[in-house]
Amino acid sequence: MISPCVCSPKSDYNCSCGEVRTVKQRANTTVSVMTEICKINMDDSMETEHVFADEDIDDRKKHRFMSSQRLDSFSDAVFATVTTFMIVPVIHAVANYDVNQHLTHTLQEDWFRFVAYAISFLVIHSIWEQHVWMFEIIKHVGDTTLILNVLLLLVTTLLPFLAALMADYYHLALPIQILGGSILLVSIIQGTMICVAYRSRKMLEEQSRGDQRRLRLAELLLASAFQGAFAAASAVVSQFYLHIAWGLVLATLTSDWLSAIVMALYRQCFSRSQERHRTFITYLFHRLVSERFNKARVENFTDGVFTIVATILILDITAGAVKPFQQTSTEEEFWDVIQKQGPMFLSYISTFVTIGMLWYVNYSVFHHIHKVNRIMLLCNKMALLCIAIIPFGYELISHYTIDTWNRNEHTAIQIHCAILFCATLCQVMAWLGGHWKRHKHMNFRYRGLHVTRAFCLLMVYPTVSLALFFYAFSEKPVQALTIQLVELCVPCIFVLLKVVFEVIFHRKNKREMSKEEKTKDGVVEFDDSGFFTRPRPLPRVPLEQSMVVSDEATLVTTTG
Repeated sequence: MISPCVCSPKSDYNCSCGEVRTVKQRANTTVSVMTEICKINMDDSMETEHVFADEDIDDRKKHRFMSSQRLDSFSDAVFATVTTFMIVPVIHAVANYDVNQHLTHTLQEDWFRFVAYAISFLVIHSIWEQHVWMFEIIKHVGDTTLILNVLLLLVTTLLPFLAALMADYYHLALPIQILGGSILLVSIIQGTMICVAYRSRKMLEEQSRGDQRRLRLAELLLASAFQGAFAAASAVVSQFYLHIAWGLVLATLTSDWLSAIVMALYRQCFSRSQERHRTFITYLFHRLVSERFNKARVENFTDGVFTIVATILILDITAGAVKPFQQTSTEEEFWDVIQKQGPMFLSYISTFVTIGMLWYVNYSVFHHIHKVNRIMLLCNKMALLCIAIIPFGYELISHYTIDTWNRNEHTAIQIHCAILFCATLCQVMAWLGGHWKRHKHMNFRYRGLHVTRAFCLLMVYPTVSLALFFYAFSEKPVQALTIQLVELCVPCIFVLLKVVFEVIFHRKNKREMSKEEKTKDGVVEFDDSGFFTRPRPLPRVPLEQSMVVSDEATLVTTTG
């Protein structure tokens, strides 16, 4: 019988000291090893089950939330539609204008409609901006957020109606109180959505969690608080001072700026030392000027405004311009109705073509823009504000005929051209805003002829509108038909520019191809501008010298 060994086992039969082990010792060792293996497997299985349980819980929580992309698209469409609806009462008011009265006096008497339109447009656009900032952080939404968003859109759709009431009864305090109460309700709904997102971290973007999430949501909540405070103050002050109440309604547009200033002060005074990577002025400049905005949502909102404005005149033609059908009607009466509505159809076609070409210019410019800053957003907002008034200018031109005494048609043409010029000028300013730090905002391929082409497209309508504006000052009578035909011919200018630049691009590509072919035979020389000058042939070696060089190379190779 061999004595048991206390050494560590080297194998089932031998110990580390070299002694032979008994069968019982080998069995005990095998049992202990199997026991340890079972314990390890049980621990691994328990950890795996715990991980799977955590994943299942996360999956259940994720199933409670949905992506916010459809919510963004739906909200952008509603905001764009509501933003341009306020121009409808302004267009319908043109039918009540007295033709014998001078147009400038008529517009001065109707000033409150334009003020109400501008206020409603800017207020709704401000609400839309806060909605975009909010859903830049919120990437997943639940049932509560969806319901709150529907309520937010419901109250927002009532703002144009309330603004129209404020325009008709601008001398009363009740319309301003109702409008201020509606904006206050919008602010409360926005604040509730922010609080719901703060409590559910699964709704937020991964990069927005932590202190950055807390500060950003606090800034959005503070903006909603400022907006609600100004709205409530306007409702209270309207009982005593109407003009101050109107100013407080306009002050709701500055809620985003005020919240940015307050948060900049907070970061400067109370933030940790490692978070002070920017000074107060630098951070404030970034927030109010150079901060990036969601380009996709800007394009969606812009396309929605263009769509409503381009088709808004067809509503009058469809609803009230055509008489109801009667069984006794004849084809002659039908053609009479069509002929009477001929100027209205021509006005609609010219409006649609003009809005379509402006959208084409906007599309061409934004195609090369990589990121949108606040300067471009402000210019685009003012451009859309003016573009929405273009149907009003066409309605003025169609309403007023040639009047040799009051020259109302000349004034209508000048107003229409001024609106068109302001809209296109704001587009040019937005384009120039993208060239500030263009390496951050523009596509890296956007240079050279692409910049020249965009500038030429942007300058077409400002040039045409200025020419028609000064032409309306002439003593000769100017017909509305002439202006409409001129604007219907403007797309021909865009086609001509397209052909010219296509020829230039073709020649440039052909020259580059020939340059590449010439580089195969020699070295290409370039001037300072980067254009090809002439090929420089490679240096030729005489035949005898080349033979000597080859012999020397052979000799070196042989000796080596």
